[in-house]
Order: sequence, then structure tokens, then C-alpha cells
Amino acid sequence: MGRNARRGRKQPERSGPDPEAVFAREQLQRERCKTKRWFETESEARAIALMHAAKWGEDQVPYRCELCDGWHLASRKPMPGR
Repeated sequence: MGRNARRGRKQPERSGPDPEAVFAREQLQRERCKTKRWFETESEARAIALMHAAKWGEDQVPYRCELCDGWHLASRKPMPGR
């Protein structure tokens, strides 16, 4: 028995993330992942990003996806003054 329980006090509730909210957020991330182009390697994603930059002027960077263990491209906004 804990010290507080012996004296008739309630144990403080532990705070933490709501499991339902965590599950909903992960589900949304999985759905978004399914709609993105998937690349097996960083170099493949980087090559496509360079082609997009040359053809359409899009500035994209590859990033590793923790959900699918692949690579996706993220748009990068131009820096002010560049």
C-alpha cells in the first residue's frame, strides 16, 4: 500500500496522452501516407525531386517515413529574399 493510501488520500491520477487521440492521429497519418508517392531509397526520391525542380521549379526534399519505412517528398517553401 502506498503512503497516501494509508492516510486515506487518493493517489494522483497519472496524466498522459489519450490513447484514443493517439490512435486517431496515427490512423490519419497512415491514410496520408497511402496517398503520397513512395520511394524505396533516399537517392531515388532525391533524383525525382531534382527532376521536378528542373521541370516545374518545385523545391522538394526527401524524408524518411516512419510508417511505411520508405521515402516521400515534402515541399519546401522558398526562403524570403532568395
